[in-house]
Amino acid sequence: MATTVILLAWTAAVVAAHAVITRPWKIPAARSPFAILPAIAMTAWVLGVGLLSYNASMASGSWTAASVTLGLIPLKAIVLSLIAHGAGRAAAKALAGGGGAQWGVAAVALALCVYSVAADIGARRNAALEKHAADENLGADEVAALAAKVRANGAGEGEVWAFLGNRLCPPDLLAAAVASSDRNRRIAAARNSALDAAQADRLMTDADEQVRFYLAFNPGLTPEQLAHLSRDVSPQVRGIVALREKLPDDALARLVDDPDTGVREVVALQARISGEALEKLRNDRNERVRNAANRRAR
Repeated sequence: MATTVILLAWTAAVVAAHAVITRPWKIPAARSPFAILPAIAMTAWVLGVGLLSYNASMASGSWTAASVTLGLIPLKAIVLSLIAHGAGRAAAKALAGGGGAQWGVAAVALALCVYSVAADIGARRNAALEKHAADENLGADEVAALAAKVRANGAGEGEVWAFLGNRLCPPDLLAAAVASSDRNRRIAAARNSALDAAQADRLMTDADEQVRFYLAFNPGLTPEQLAHLSRDVSPQVRGIVALREKLPDDALARLVDDPDTGVREVVALQARISGEALEKLRNDRNERVRNAANRRAR
């Protein structure tokens, strides 16, 4: 039901924009099938692809991406359908004796539409490849094929990122990513729950904050490794660690007195903190921390 409502709302927005901008009741060329049919086709394409993206974001729990899609897709449909309409209208005028300039306008507008459709197809293909590379239920043959593709530099960056974060990724590829000078490879590897102790220790001291940030999410880290990260110089890293269930009690207690407001605010929401620590946060010098602790206390 929600999907139908969204699709109807998007369609209504496109129709309203065309009514205001193209004014088909005043301009004969705007009512030509050469103009209307491409506009309808482009609208259907953009809204269809947009609906697939929205549903995928909702299914994966990416609420922010879903919200962005809700707003951007109708705008994209309006712009591209107007371009498609313009291409058809220019072609209609050219056929009516409008001259070569109209054919030029039609060709440029059509090229923009074709480019957009090709970009959408490429994005959908890449998303499918990335989803496949991240699948932790791949068979041995599929893993071997992906590994060979990555080694031969035949995989896109998104596909490599997804595969390096997959616990099925071969040890040699994971080790190479951990030691790589490419920060994106190290970030991708930092998410992999199959990291061994030495690899995790190396990434914990990585100079790049983003590597350590993604490592803090890694479900394979030991309590001792989380305790080490709880002393990280980055408050963003310490804030993520504060949410981890495996964080030792003494490390969690230390974060109650963290100098960063955001970290203390996160700690206030941690279900494992003691009543004494919660009371301390309820009397924190910062209002945001006090509010978070009071919500936790209810």
